[in-house]
Amino acid sequence: MKKIYLVLYWEHFDGGEAKVINLDLKVEFAGEYIGKASNVYLYYMPEAKYGNEGIKVSIAP
Repeated sequence: MKKIYLVLYWEHFDGGEAKVINLDLKVEFAGEYIGKASNVYLYYMPEAKYGNEGIKVSIAP
């Protein structure tokens, strides 16, 4: 199975600001999956990195 990743990049976030991303996706392989862990950090300050575990999802046919 081919691994495909979605990378999102913003130049600026205000304090407490949230982004909402809506995706229309087509199911090709139903099942239970765990996404890749994600992280966020200021472009020139990787020492201030914050990360979390991958999201667990169950996809029905």
